[in-house]
Amino acid sequence: MKLEDLKVHAARQLPTRPTICRSIVLLAICISALSSSVAAQSGGTFVIERSVIAGGGGRASGGTFTIDGTIGQAVAGTKSTGAAFSIESGFWAAPFASRRSPFDFDGDGKTDVGIFRPGPAEWWYRRSSDGQVPALQFGTSTDAIAPVDYTGDGKSDVAFFRPTTGEWFILRSEDGSFYSFPFGGAGDTPVPADYDGDGKGDVAVFRSTNNTWYIQRSSDLGVSIITFGASGDLPVTADYDGDGKSD
Repeated sequence: MKLEDLKVHAARQLPTRPTICRSIVLLAICISALSSSVAAQSGGTFVIERSVIAGGGGRASGGTFTIDGTIGQAVAGTKSTGAAFSIESGFWAAPFASRRSPFDFDGDGKTDVGIFRPGPAEWWYRRSSDGQVPALQFGTSTDAIAPVDYTGDGKSDVAFFRPTTGEWFILRSEDGSFYSFPFGGAGDTPVPADYDGDGKGDVAVFRSTNNTWYIQRSSDLGVSIITFGASGDLPVTADYDGDGKSD
């Protein structure tokens, strides 16, 4: 990258001693080598601009990076093309969409192998964290299982949907208590997932008689009604575009 593509604007008057001037020149040279450094600046604001190609390999999505005056603050997220760099402390990065593993009953980020035995309505699953196999009875033989992290504690909750009455029963993983509520109708298919991206599972059903999805958002308890599909289709929900929300 050419040095003329970089502009360093000082938001306040800096002392004109030669040592500080040399420091600013060295900072510009480091940036031109596509390395990342932290200026030991006690205040003020400066903006570093560089020329980039939009969509060029995913290494930069824009041409302006702003560093706002605090000591040791850096912007993380771009990649160097060869120059080494280090950050000692005081940096931040933008949060990424949460991608949780399905059927993670122990909260270790891995899916746990499990079964539901309809006859006695028993749940069995092997925790990937320690290999233990808890078992519990919850539901009836005709219930449709619907385990998702409804409470946002990072663990899937044992839950089921009762097709005959349109009721949901959720066993909280954090304290073992359960709650129930109606949502849906007889014959609906449960399709719970995190549709609004708030880290909690949303109760939802697909109604094959009219090819309509009914989703109750946990973020505001509003209901989204979406017609999508055709007669005989089976619903398959997942985060297909990677934005942290189930589609």
